Amino acid sequence: MTPVSSFAAVLNREGWRDWCIPVLVVCLVMMGGNYLTLSVVADVETPAVRQQLQDMSELQRQQFVQYMEIYRAHGWVTMPLVGQFFFLALVGLVLLIFARFLFNGDMSLRQALIVKAYASLVMVPEAIVRTGLILVLGKASVYTGLGILVTDGMAATFWGKVLIGVNFFDLWQVWVVSIGLHVLADVPFKRTVVVLGVFWGMWIVGGAAVEVAGNIIELAPPS
Repeated sequence: MTPVSSFAAVLNREGWRDWCIPVLVVCLVMMGGNYLTLSVVADVETPAVRQQLQDMSELQRQQFVQYMEIYRAHGWVTMPLVGQFFFLALVGLVLLIFARFLFNGDMSLRQALIVKAYASLVMVPEAIVRTGLILVLGKASVYTGLGILVTDGMAATFWGKVLIGVNFFDLWQVWVVSIGLHVLADVPFKRTVVVLGVFWGMWIVGGAAVEVAGNIIELAPPS
């Protein structure tokens, strides 16, 4: 089924299963990927993780090791569940506000949750691709976007972080969300995809700026 037909099929007959089941599917696939890659991602003795630790401050290393212990114990299961349902609620609320006040559309919170949940299914192939790359390359950090162009020396720079933030699967989600708003809220598709694309770009640039600024503050000598 295409995204248009999928959204059209639930129009005016939306139920809780329409937003809950897609998110649970995504969580299960992510859990499977996390489990398969535990030996690469969560083992502090692997060369990839040791390299990450060398580039961190002492405080960052301690926090990272604690995080890895939690991740190995239960985080690989709980993090997808908590993260996916948190972002379902957050992004669903944002989409509701956009649909009603930015695009002057007619949309309920349940419909907004369905739009986000259906778009989240894009994370299924993303998780499969990411898992395969981690296992093949033996690296904890892999990219499914413009991050593949970033060298080690460029990764800590502003533009390096911007490129890393550009994920092709995120663009796919923006496209699906735009279709969902078009079908369920009856808003113009072209305007929606342009506006959401702009906000997505601003999110990436803003996140890169905040991360670089945080690194500068952390490395600055105490006064």
